[in-house]
Amino acid sequence: MGSIATPGGAAVDSVIFPNSWIDNWLAAATADQEFRTLGRWTTLSLVLRCAEAEIIVDIDGGRIYRRVSGAAADPADTELIILDGSAAAWASLLTPKPAPRHNDVLALDRHHSEFDVVAGRTSLIRHLRIVLLLMSIAAQTEGRSR
Repeated sequence: MGSIATPGGAAVDSVIFPNSWIDNWLAAATADQEFRTLGRWTTLSLVLRCAEAEIIVDIDGGRIYRRVSGAAADPADTELIILDGSAAAWASLLTPKPAPRHNDVLALDRHHSEFDVVAGRTSLIRHLRIVLLLMSIAAQTEGRSR
């Protein structure tokens, strides 16, 4: 763990997704009983993008882990969801008490002009509960400036 993948594959630290926060988020998700239970039936790649930085996490059989920098998802092996937003959009979602219409991925997509479900809308609906749970865990995770 440690770096965020960029389109060119270089490692960077991100203001909105600091490396220490990512590590804490994945550890919190791994420790969460509800995530482990829901995740047993989930095979999914989730991409969080902000400007030039992106985090790619894979969820498989109740486990969550970061994708190796530069490795692309294989759509034949997993479902892929790509969420792209500005720093302001991510900050509005990843706060412990988000404002109305900024409290989950679907609401943010509909009401924030700088947030978009770039790919995998059908997969997002299919796996909505686990994605919302991950975003809730992310919002409660220490290590991000608020």
